[in-house]
Formats: sequence, C-alpha cells, structure tokens
Amino acid sequence: MNNIYDPYELNEIVLERFEVGMMMHIAPALVKHMKINTELDTSLRMIEQSFITWALGNKIHTSSTKYYGIPLTWWDGFKQQYFPHWLKKRFPVKERELERTFNVTHVCPHIVTPDNEAHIRFMMPPEVTSFWAQIQNEKEKKSNT
Repeated sequence: MNNIYDPYELNEIVLERFEVGMMMHIAPALVKHMKINTELDTSLRMIEQSFITWALGNKIHTSSTKYYGIPLTWWDGFKQQYFPHWLKKRFPVKERELERTFNVTHVCPHIVTPDNEAHIRFMMPPEVTSFWAQIQNEKEKKSNT
C-alpha cells in the first residue's frame, strides 16, 4: 500500500501563503500613554507583544462569595467524585473554603472629550447617580421658575 504521507515516497508538496493578522480598537486617549513591549519567547520561538496603558475608572460595586467543600488536592477531588461512601469514611476528603471577590468597575477612555458630564455620571456609583439626578431636577425647577 502506498502511503501519501510516507517521507520516503513524498516527492513534492505545494504550500500556500496565508495572511495572519491582528487588529485592536483603541481610543486615541489611551494611545497617548501606551507602552508597547516586545520580547522574544524562546520556549515558543515566537515574539510576544504587550500593550499597556491606563484609563480612568471607578469601582461601582463589590461582592464576595464563599465556596465550601472545595477539595484540597487533586487526590481529594478524585476521592470526592469516585470513592463510595464507606471508603470516604475510611479515607476522608480534605476540603477547604474559598472566597472570591468580584469588583464591578466602570472605565471610561473618553473622559478627555469636551462632553465630560455624561462620562463622569457613567462612572459614579448608583447611590451618587441618584443624588446627582435630584440635584439636576432641582436646578431645572429653579431655572423654569
């Protein structure tokens, strides 16, 4: 049987050239302070580039969740999933608890634009936003009278 992939039988191979690219959309205000790092990753034999910049933002909400019964090691996970109940009594599963904190942050790269008010309101926490709305309503009432 003749195998087409046998290296001794392969006489010719035709390769095509493919374009490979990357595109990122970045606000002009972020490009102003951007640092671009280029390094050679010798283990992958590739070049890696990182783009680092900063933007103004505000933490809007924080919540924590506790997870109980997380196996301590992969072996404890195996015991938890596959051992019968009587064997778990003999070799108990060691567990730990894990707490994760989630932060909701509003980031606005357009803060340098002339219309700052809408962008600043976007970054305000909800309780401040409602207070801001009350102040705006009072201003409107005064201007109408």
